[in-house]
Order: sequence, then C-alpha cells, then structure tokens
Amino acid sequence: MAMNPPPAVQFKIEVPDDEVNGRYSNFLAVWSSPYDFTLDFAVTGQPTPPEGAGDPTIVPSRVVARIKIPLALAQDVLQALATQVSAFEAHAGQPIPRLQDKEPLYPPEAPQ
Repeated sequence: MAMNPPPAVQFKIEVPDDEVNGRYSNFLAVWSSPYDFTLDFAVTGQPTPPEGAGDPTIVPSRVVARIKIPLALAQDVLQALATQVSAFEAHAGQPIPRLQDKEPLYPPEAPQ
C-alpha cells in the first residue's frame, strides 16, 4: 500500500494593528539558558563620557522587544536571516556595509 505524502503546511501571519509599523532597534544582545535563547532588541541613547581615566563610556540602551526562542529554532533563524541578507544584497547589487567597516560609534575617536 502506497503512503500518501503529508499535506502541505502554510502559515498565515497576522500582525496586530499596533505592531504593523514594527519597532526600531540598533542594538542586539543575545544570551541563552539550557532551554532557550533570549534576544533583547534595544535602542541606544546618548553615551555618557568616562568620569575618570580607565572608566568606560556608558551607553544607555532601552530594550524595545525581548524575544525568547527555543534552542531548536536558533539554526532556522540564522538560516532565514542569511537567506534574506543574500537576497537583499543580490537585489541591491552590493553588500550591506558592516558596522566594523565604518568609524566606531562608541567611544568616538579623537582626530589624529
């Protein structure tokens, strides 16, 4: 007896009205537990210069979204993001500039 293939699955993504515009983030912190990864998307504020020699520059960062994903989903997230970045770069005809290829944001370098 031949087995029928399982039916296709199609997700219908619905975005709540208050999330249609999304949220801006220019900082991402990732950490993990034995059960999941946590992604904290944040927006950075105006840095506070060091108070004394050897003190760090403090950059306030407000979390705008905290997303927890199961460990098993992490590879799929990486693959989906890599696929979208490749498609964007192919369409744009050039690679997306990386932050480390630009002037550092914090701390600002003094002109030499």
